[in-house]
Amino acid sequence: MGIENININIKQFDEYFGSKLKDSLKNTPVILDMFHSYIEQIYKTNKLYKEVSEKILEIEKELDNSLTDEQKKLIEKWEFYKQRLTNYTAENAFIYGVCLDKELYIEKETMNDIKV
Repeated sequence: MGIENININIKQFDEYFGSKLKDSLKNTPVILDMFHSYIEQIYKTNKLYKEVSEKILEIEKELDNSLTDEQKKLIEKWEFYKQRLTNYTAENAFIYGVCLDKELYIEKETMNDIKV
């Protein structure tokens, strides 16, 4: 994930929801750090992730033994693009989560100001 992708997603969030977060989320490297820490924690501490990964590896070994070289190359391409799409989706979901959190905070503060 790069700063360009974060800025694009924040801009899309602002356009879709009518918010103005782009100006208040100028420090995008913090979002990058948060995202990478989030991903690292998922992979390191999640028992389900480990179990599913092991099953996937078992199935991949079985498939690898039954496929032709041409089929193996096709599967490698498929996995490459599937992984890119998965990463893109995870990044977008995370960025939108950060944007939503910020917007909810702004709305809460606005509502508190109105009550006073």
